[in-house]
Amino acid sequence: MEVTRKYFTKIITNRLSLICKNNYILRGPNFAGLPGENIQEPIQLLNSICEEAREKKKELWILLQDTAKAFDTVNLDMLNKSLQRIKIPEKIIQLIVFLFKDRQFKIITAQGLTNTITAGDEINQGETISPLL
Repeated sequence: MEVTRKYFTKIITNRLSLICKNNYILRGPNFAGLPGENIQEPIQLLNSICEEAREKKKELWILLQDTAKAFDTVNLDMLNKSLQRIKIPEKIIQLIVFLFKDRQFKIITAQGLTNTITAGDEINQGETISPLL
């Protein structure tokens, strides 16, 4: 089932990515997850700023934000509203929210399967659709 889910979410991700790219929905620093885009440009800009500060012996302060757990905290109600705002069809929104709502799983251990665990209604970082959402 896991492989099927990954293929399914990858198809949805590819289609939504193209819609976002073709309609300029994600702009500014939010474009790196789209097809044909990367983070090279922001990295080069930051590097140029650092080099200029070094050459001119200027003080430079850089603030970095760790977003490693950013996808773990996306509230599904807010995701729903965000997708509605950018006019994603309601059936697709329902489908995406369904992927993350009321999920249950068991963990394989040396002693066998654990009891059923209900996951929080949040977006998993390991999902193929997570970076786009």
